[in-house]
This record gives sequence, C-alpha cells and structure tokens, in this order.
Amino acid sequence: MTRRRSRLTGLLLTLLLLAGCAAPPDRSGQPDTPEARQAEFQAFLSQANLRHKASCGLPFAIYFPGSWTPDLDRLTGQLTGEEMLSLVRVPYDRPEAVTAREAEEDIEAAFLLLKHAYAAYDYFGGDAVFLPIRDAALADLPEEGDVTRQMLEDILAARLAPVVIDGHFRVGSTRLWNSHASYTYYVLGLFFDDTEGLPPELVKPTIDSEGRIRFCLAAAATPEEAEALPASLEIKGETVALNWTRDEPLEPDRTDVFTEGALADGTPLLTAVRMTWRTEEQRAQIERLASCGEEYADAPLLVWDLRGNNGGNSEPFYNWFQGYTGQPPAVRRTIAAKFSDLNIFAASHQEREPDFLPEKVCWAWRHDAGRWLQSDNLVLALQDKGTASAPELGITELYTRENTLCIGSSTYGALMTAYNYFFYLPNSGLSLYLGTYMMMRIDRTSRECTGLAPDLWVPSGDALDAAERLIAYYGLAAEG
Repeated sequence: MTRRRSRLTGLLLTLLLLAGCAAPPDRSGQPDTPEARQAEFQAFLSQANLRHKASCGLPFAIYFPGSWTPDLDRLTGQLTGEEMLSLVRVPYDRPEAVTAREAEEDIEAAFLLLKHAYAAYDYFGGDAVFLPIRDAALADLPEEGDVTRQMLEDILAARLAPVVIDGHFRVGSTRLWNSHASYTYYVLGLFFDDTEGLPPELVKPTIDSEGRIRFCLAAAATPEEAEALPASLEIKGETVALNWTRDEPLEPDRTDVFTEGALADGTPLLTAVRMTWRTEEQRAQIERLASCGEEYADAPLLVWDLRGNNGGNSEPFYNWFQGYTGQPPAVRRTIAAKFSDLNIFAASHQEREPDFLPEKVCWAWRHDAGRWLQSDNLVLALQDKGTASAPELGITELYTRENTLCIGSSTYGALMTAYNYFFYLPNSGLSLYLGTYMMMRIDRTSRECTGLAPDLWVPSGDALDAAERLIAYYGLAAEG
C-alpha cells in the first residue's frame, strides 16, 4: 500500500497536538478495513506533520534581548593568565577539606567564574540575581575551621538550584537538573475514544494494546506537581479511581553504544545508547552510526531507539541525518557563543575546540531559520526521560523532516547550553560544569528539565513493543 502525502484534516481524527496536549476527536467505531485503518493513521500523521512543520522556515530570526548578552568588553583584563589557568586546569591532588577562608575564596571565584564563563549568566538575571546568591553562600560558611569539599558543593548547589534551570549544569556531582526535573506520569491500562468531559491537559494520544492510536491519561509533572494530580475522575457517569505511575527511563547495557538490527517484520531498527565512546570498539560503532545513513535512505519505514541515550557528541547523528536525507539538518534556532577571555582560554585547553574561535572577546551568533524536508518514508523514534542532550538535538533534527513520529515519554531536557566545560575552584578543586554557548528554539522558551514531549505517549519500557503493534495494526511495514 503506497503511503500518501495528502493532508487529511477531516478524517476520523482531528487532533490538536500543541505542546503534547490533544483535543478529542470524533470516533464512531473502530476501523474494520485496511483502508479505514490507513486513513486513520494518515490523519494522525498529517496533523503531526503540520505541527512539526510550523517550527521550520519561519521568515524571521530568533533574537535574544540585549540584556541576555551584554557587552563582554567590560570583563576584559579582570582575570590574569595564571588565574584563568587555575580555573581550567584539572586538579589531580584535591584536598578533602580547606580552611574557612579558602572556602570563601572559592565561593568568590565560583561567582566570578559564572560571570565570565556561563553563557546563561545574564539570561538568569546577571549580577542582580547572582551576587545576592553569592553573599548568601558566603553566609552559609562557618566562621572558622575546615570546610570539606562536599560541604562546599552542598552550599553552592543549594543556593544556585532555585535560579539555574539548566539540564547540563553541575556543581561537583550534584546536577541542578534534579531540583527542576519533571517526569511523565501515566494511568496505565486506561484507553479512550471519547474524551469529552476529561481534563484536556491530561488527555494524550497513545498506542493501545492492539496497536491502535487512542487516548490515555498522562501528565508531565514534577514530583511535587504530581501530588496534585486527580485521584479520581467522572468517566461516563462513573467515578473511576486513578492510580498515577511515574515512568522510569530505561537503563540500557552500554557495552555496545550503537547497533543495527531489525524487527520481526524486517523493519530496520537502529539503537544508540550513547553518542560517545570509551573503547576503540565503541569508537568504531559511533563512526558507523555517522556513516550509515545513506544505506537506509530508501527504507519506507525505520525505527530509531534513543531511549536511555545519555548524550555525548551531536555530530554523529547530524552526519547520519545528512546521509539519510541527502541534506544536513536545519533546526530553527539561535545560538549565542560567549567568547570572553576566559572562554577563549578554556576552549584552547579542551580536546574538542569550537568550530569557531575568535581572537578577541565577542558574542558569536548563529541564526538558523530551519528547513522542512519532504519525505515519503516514515521514521518512528523512541524516547524517554533518559534521552538527554545530543539525542534530544537528534530528535529536533528528525522533526524537520516529514513523517516522523516520536513514541515514549518526555525527554531529559538538556538543550539550552552547548560546549559545556569543566572548571575548577582554585583551593578545593571543586568542579563546575557549565555551558559557554546558549541556544534557543522557535519562541525563546526553554524546555530545560521538562524535555521534549512525544507524539504518542507510551511508558518507556513498552515503547518498542508499542511501535511494533502500531506497525502491525496499520499495516505500515507493507507500505512502500
């Protein structure tokens, strides 16, 4: 059966999927012929395409307010070469504790580092926000005695966490993401055709036990917000108790970071659990990922499993996409690179330098309008809360091509910063991991710690089986 590229806006499903929310369609019975099932699927797919396409190729750039990127000349000369080296040099012999005075110096250094290096410093309020936080952190220190590195980490993390909503940012081993993360909560096993009277913010499209696209109850919420989810709802005149279950991401075996396989029906299945390598064998696998896209260009259907992929380098997936589509991905976004004296110095001491490194301080800008690629081939991408950073960017790249559907739960939410580097406080050696580039997509809003919503909401552990059910129910493997 040939996949059609038509825009079926009035057939069986009328889905308004904005920010992962869906309006109820009018369904009058389950489709009982292959043609009716195909029409139902195409109606859903066409609406998803319309939503994805809306973020591509708009006629205006995404400009940041000037307050987010103030002139960097004011910072020039404030740090000596020796001071910059002390902030970027890996301390191999770190003390377990420092004196109270040394801890004060480290806190002062931490906030000076943020001002000079962190691309989102002024996005989060600049001096007006961070200097009071510095003073509060200093007040948390004891007046005398030793301060352990863990104590210093706890003080800085606790003071910064309410303000810094950044999926990459870390103080020592503490991810500030933890303070803001939202998870996907499901009421398992409950499916709907008629959603009239149900809270629209809780109604999500899903794949039922037979493989049909229906509706479920799901929500992206922090643990605190989840406490307020309704314990029951009136459904068709009956009170139904709701048992909300938090979805947990997969913890895949990362011995092999990229594998190629197939579903039982022969559909190609590509799986990547990390976008970087630690062994030579893994390096070869990542190189294979980057180079094999063209081999799948004619596949009418492809499944990409990115669940549990905790990030790394975005370049391999970029190269895969270019091979697969014949064109490089073009996501609508603006990137602002903060090239202060410190960041220029730090970049020159990294294994991976930026593509562009200026000779003098500046903000370097890149405006990508985005591009929509037409395609007859269908890609089903699997995601969950463990899908973080580089694979999230990969998902946004897939969304620039026609006929992509994501299945699973909301992703990790680490898309705002790039070229994240480790810096070190001079006395304790405590590390701060932060981004020197800042990125915004579409409307200058941040999805940090919330993540990207799927098109079809399915518990993480069931996403691959659900994709197979979907393919079988709608006869997708036979197309092309």
